[in-house]
Amino acid sequence: MGADNANAVLYAQVGDGSAIPEWIGKAIEVDAPFPVEAGRIADYCSLIEDANPIYWDTDLAIARYGAPIAPPAMLTGWRQPSPWHPKGRPAHGPVLAPEIPLPVDTLINAGFSCQFKGPMRLGDRLKYIDRCLSISDPKITSLGTGYFIRTECSVVNQEGVEIATYQNNMFRYRKQGEPAKRPPSTERPWEDAPNEMPDVAVAVTPTLIALLTAGTRDYFPGHHDDAYAKAQGAPGPYPNTGTYCGLMDRVATEWANYDATVVARDLKMFAQAEIGRTLHSNGRVVARRDGQADLEIHLSTDVALIATAAITLQF
Repeated sequence: MGADNANAVLYAQVGDGSAIPEWIGKAIEVDAPFPVEAGRIADYCSLIEDANPIYWDTDLAIARYGAPIAPPAMLTGWRQPSPWHPKGRPAHGPVLAPEIPLPVDTLINAGFSCQFKGPMRLGDRLKYIDRCLSISDPKITSLGTGYFIRTECSVVNQEGVEIATYQNNMFRYRKQGEPAKRPPSTERPWEDAPNEMPDVAVAVTPTLIALLTAGTRDYFPGHHDDAYAKAQGAPGPYPNTGTYCGLMDRVATEWANYDATVVARDLKMFAQAEIGRTLHSNGRVVARRDGQADLEIHLSTDVALIATAAITLQF
């Protein structure tokens, strides 16, 4: 027992960085191991407490889309491999960036942008064509020294129709000592901004951490292993990218009274929301035009701005 094939860290390659040039433009293809299925959708909506009727009312979803659909923020969840399989570990893990040989020992996501062209319907079998766009020179950050790796992925269904694209910005680094301790700031600019969005409050609890594994199939140890998260420089286990994407989408669609669909989202992450804190949303309408609206949404705790997202809704 103890197989962990879904852990992105196990696919991480270590090297001196000399192979970087040959990875620029390199692509891999990954077939989702499971179809889009209803139980996982329910788990995910439970994680972010999303009451959007399109995910709960089968008749409504069939009338609008021809089948039940998954939330857009579940886009990468279907790619995650099973933690154990009788044939052993697959050729590729849940993300491309760890496979690039670099002189580092851990990783964390910094940004994630998506463009959606069509829904993920129940039963769809998805394919992911993932390509490395760029690898930065070594960068020194508060977490350690490492490389920002930008990748772009095209997602197609079993009919060969592209339903979405996404770009990921991962920081792979080697932790160097303890992160610098900064005195708590009394300034909260994100709290002072005018709020036109619903204030969604979600407590970060051990239960939420367990739900994110069930809902997103993300088994990266930073999200559930206290010792690993602290070794990364985080205060403890923290929510994942899929959780933040879903919460941002939930705020946007609640604001639209569930009459709109997310067609684009650009997520940036700045800090980890630790267990015991509560996430709150704040946002504004940036622009409106025929059939669309651009929103800016923040997620924060009482001590830090955690993430921001620029979202485009289609009505």
